[in-house]
Amino acid sequence: MVFKHDYRYAVLKYIVDLGFRFNFRKLVYIDKKNIPDDVPIIFAPTHRNAVMDGLAEVYISSKKQVVFLARADIFGNKFVDWLLEGLKILPIYRLRDGQENLDKNVQIFKDCKTVLDNGNALCLFPEAKHNPKQSLLPLQKGIARIAIQTEALSDFKQNINIVPVSIFYTEKQAFLSDVYVTFGQPIKVSEYKKYYEENPNLAVNQLRNDLDARLRLTTVDISNDPYYNFYTYCLDLAGEEVAKKHFPKDKDRLVKAYRAIDNKLDDLYENDRPKFLEITDDFGRAYSILRSYHLDTKDKIKKPKTCCGILLRILSLIISLPIALYGFINTIFPILIYILLRKKIKDVQFIASIRTVLGIVALPIFYVLQAVILGIVTHNWLWALYYFISMPLTFYFASYWRKWCKQIPRMIKVRKFARRHKEDWEYVLSVTKFEI
Repeated sequence: MVFKHDYRYAVLKYIVDLGFRFNFRKLVYIDKKNIPDDVPIIFAPTHRNAVMDGLAEVYISSKKQVVFLARADIFGNKFVDWLLEGLKILPIYRLRDGQENLDKNVQIFKDCKTVLDNGNALCLFPEAKHNPKQSLLPLQKGIARIAIQTEALSDFKQNINIVPVSIFYTEKQAFLSDVYVTFGQPIKVSEYKKYYEENPNLAVNQLRNDLDARLRLTTVDISNDPYYNFYTYCLDLAGEEVAKKHFPKDKDRLVKAYRAIDNKLDDLYENDRPKFLEITDDFGRAYSILRSYHLDTKDKIKKPKTCCGILLRILSLIISLPIALYGFINTIFPILIYILLRKKIKDVQFIASIRTVLGIVALPIFYVLQAVILGIVTHNWLWALYYFISMPLTFYFASYWRKWCKQIPRMIKVRKFARRHKEDWEYVLSVTKFEI
């Protein structure tokens, strides 16, 4: 049964955790104290990065095996279905999956009730689909309906808590980027009894609206769509400065800075439109200047590297090249598989998910096979063990080496920009001094 402890989940969780952790340079969980103990929980995360958002919940599920609802079209293969069942992923059917399949959701909702009845955690994405933009989509009624109906069957004494979860990626598709997962204040579903007694639909709508409000408290939500790009320029250029100035001691200072900037721009748009237009013009001009010199708003333009610093970086990369090559060569087959799959991916939102899943599945298989082959050929299983341990460690270093190597041309461009076009550089710097 889906609510029972499953050995497949228990085993795969450790592999998933390792693969998920290695995918990011920085992995930060904020306000885990907001996750209640010993009560049925429904996690309600934002959905920015396909499978990665679900893995973020698996990573935090140390006590309870989280049960997920996912789109039904990923099911259909016997082995895949067996694996997804082990990972406690249930299908949810939409109209696009066929009108005849919608009735299957009745049993799925019953399974969700069973999960909550047994004190397990449930995870549903309230937006119902992933969103490439840094904004919150309108919430659907699925979570509210399941929670209200389940609580109603126990006369609102089951004490189900809905925990809003905001997931923020500094760069969604990039390897070794940063992710911040913030748990908001939980919503006690029992508090909606009076709405339910008045009208069940009223209770569902009120709960959905309250969940929307809780998510917006911790989410970077750029809702001003016509000016979306200008908001992102402002976040990229001014975010670190605002974080350093106003939230220096908070581990999620960058997320708080982004929210503060977003809120400030929204306030100016509503109450001081001339000032808002002046700011967007400034950031638009700064963006145009950077692009004219083949730079981007994410480049580190404030403190250009010295010539000596760049040369030292190049020298260190040359010295460490043999270790990086060792890591890449021993991982060449999974890398080639990833390159082939990436060419076939039409939705870039799935790039990080494919990379991580390959890291979780393919890397261990190839590393084990290569170590076993070495042991058979050399008859020295101790060296085979050393070889097995060295492969993931050197590949992880090689991944950083590649990232550091790609930064060199950017550093050189920033240095040239600051030295040869000082007036433009100083203008861009002046724009980054944003007051919230």
